[in-house]
Amino acid sequence: LTAGVNTNVPAERIANNNAARRILMGKYTDEQKIAQSEANRDFVTAPLRNKAFASAGDNVTDVGAIISKIDDVLKGPTGSRESVANAMKHFKDQIKNESGDVERLDSIRQNINDYISGKIVGAKADNFRLAVGELSELRNFISKEINKVAPGYQKYLDTYSKLTTPISQQQKIRDIEIKTTDGGVVN
Repeated sequence: LTAGVNTNVPAERIANNNAARRILMGKYTDEQKIAQSEANRDFVTAPLRNKAFASAGDNVTDVGAIISKIDDVLKGPTGSRESVANAMKHFKDQIKNESGDVERLDSIRQNINDYISGKIVGAKADNFRLAVGELSELRNFISKEINKVAPGYQKYLDTYSKLTTPISQQQKIRDIEIKTTDGGVVN
């Protein structure tokens, strides 16, 4: 040991880091706070979604345009990739029997997004994740087609996305913290 050197600095640093972690856990990852943030997001966005869907009235989305988009992807340079072909054919099979109802197509768009974000797991989901670029393109195309007959739909999506970003950050911090704990005690 060198005279005059504070040997407690590493212990202090560890203690400070642990205290900071506990503060972050409490501030950003408390499950109740995440749930409250999700409830607040839904409270703000549900009226936007409902208004957009109501504005569609009896108008329907052009399902043929969506099928054509899928066919264009299948005919394109990435369409011969097994993952892309499987993903596009899967959603084509779902969409081809739709009447163009905006709420049903929104559900399909959400399903595509669930595959993209990894919320759906399994062999098919793993395969579809290899087609994330094409699926993102399809999801965005469906959103534009819905917005054509349901003005305000894109505003709903933009607001939902903006309010979801901090929730996703909270969840990622929580997941990191869970991975860095030892027996439920922060390291």
